[in-house]
Amino acid sequence: MENGKTKVDLTTKIRIELYLFTLIFLIIIIAGLISNETLPFWIYGLLPIGLVWFWWVYRVQEKGLFKKLTKYIEKDIKNSLQHGL
Repeated sequence: MENGKTKVDLTTKIRIELYLFTLIFLIIIIAGLISNETLPFWIYGLLPIGLVWFWWVYRVQEKGLFKKLTKYIEKDIKNSLQHGL
């Protein structure tokens, strides 16, 4: 607290789904190399596209949550000031 203000630092952790997605992709690649089969070309774009997709979906959800929290805190502060608390 500084000068009657409170700083709230919101952070997020990396999602386990991203690790899982990367692991599955690596298993597919290794299985293809071990079996000496050629993999379809599109499979190589799966990891970057999938990672960007998951990142984007989670980021949109996080931003929405942060906005709701900010509105709630501002509303709570306004109510406290009006009631003289």
